[in-house]
Amino acid sequence: MKAAPGSQASYSNLAFDLLADALGAASGKPYPQLFEEKITRPLGMKDTTFTPSPDQCRRLMVAEKGASPCNNTLAAMGSGGVYSTPGDMMRWMQQYLSSDFYHRSQQADRMQTLIYQRTQLTKVVGMDVPGRADALGLGWVYMAPKNGRPGIIQKPAAVEVSSPIWR
Repeated sequence: MKAAPGSQASYSNLAFDLLADALGAASGKPYPQLFEEKITRPLGMKDTTFTPSPDQCRRLMVAEKGASPCNNTLAAMGSGGVYSTPGDMMRWMQQYLSSDFYHRSQQADRMQTLIYQRTQLTKVVGMDVPGRADALGLGWVYMAPKNGRPGIIQKPAAVEVSSPIWR
């Protein structure tokens, strides 16, 4: 071990991939099945997948620099590779919010708990991509308010890597 637990934070795609493998092994189900049972199906995310259909590939938005191939992304399933739609992404984010139409998830506070303040850590690696990380949680990065608004970002690598989206 390079450091005592809780003394340093380092972002790692490999760690998220290993976590997906561990969750699959612990549940006795392949991670994509677990992802569907625990996340996409309960939230009504019908167009979110690691294995896009030909119809979904035809609807893939193309970036200005050209499209990446529309492939099965199971190899990166723990750290990314999720294809989705704006509507499904709204359903995902809605669990953290409340409105007249949606209710905040009972798990939202636990899922968004900031576990480490930067001042508690001797070293932070890979968490400052969107800006200086002032606190860290379960895949969440908190940035102190600028112009009165804090930054709360899920998985810092998402700023560098665009997720596939279709219409």
